[in-house]
Amino acid sequence: MGGYGSRSDDGAFDVLAARFPADRYDVQRLGEDPRFPYDTYGGVDANAQILTDEIRSIGGDYSAVNIVSHSMGGVVTDRAFASGLSASDGVRTFVAIAGPHSGADYARAPAFLLPILGPVEDIVRAVGVAAARDPASDAIQDLAVARPVRAPPGVARVDVSLATDGLVNEFDARDPGVPQRLFLPASLRELIDGHGGSLVNRQIADLVVETVRTHEVPPDRRDPITRLVAPILWDQETRLWRRFLLAATLGAVCLYLARWVPFCRRVIDEFGALCGRFVRALGR
Repeated sequence: MGGYGSRSDDGAFDVLAARFPADRYDVQRLGEDPRFPYDTYGGVDANAQILTDEIRSIGGDYSAVNIVSHSMGGVVTDRAFASGLSASDGVRTFVAIAGPHSGADYARAPAFLLPILGPVEDIVRAVGVAAARDPASDAIQDLAVARPVRAPPGVARVDVSLATDGLVNEFDARDPGVPQRLFLPASLRELIDGHGGSLVNRQIADLVVETVRTHEVPPDRRDPITRLVAPILWDQETRLWRRFLLAATLGAVCLYLARWVPFCRRVIDEFGALCGRFVRALGR
């Protein structure tokens, strides 16, 4: 199950899915079946119900259902458990990769700020859409207030992240009572993009495969250097990304204040109207 702004055909899980032999596992991506559409910009609870409905529709056909999520997909699964999804539906394991179980700073900032910005909201949204994903959606509102949910009895549960993931930082990923494995990047891609890179990291894939195969949380086999360095690196990465978020937030506030300068208002309003048309043209 993918994260915010993902698509079922984006290939994000291809490297991981290839680790599961086709003669033993049936790998399905939430949203592939048109009967169970996954709107990653939509409300988390609505998507949680879609996940539950799909699992209950297929659970009886398999000896076990194993959930592997990335990013927001972990929060959707949390809500599905909170709403009744359980081992009785066939769920045996849940591995959350880079899951913001305690909410996300990058959701809290726009959820709080955008309603205040008023006339320049469309400019901020357009920048967000062009650079990454829409900062104003039902999913963002839900991610801003997400809280950990205890997995039901009988479901083996483990969280995993890369230490270079600043988008879902060490505080966002807090999930009390759940084992967490933090790994170091093994490639330039994983170093630059720890969030997306977590889906191609070999050690993370090994952990996912072992958890699914055994239906148990694997022993912690990380080497001493990883155990020592990874938390330090993640802390520094969290500080860096939070500074970036603060700078972006201050930039948005300055734009809002600049609109009150008489000779700036017309230019900003015209640009805001253009940005609004851009955002709407993309269906946002």
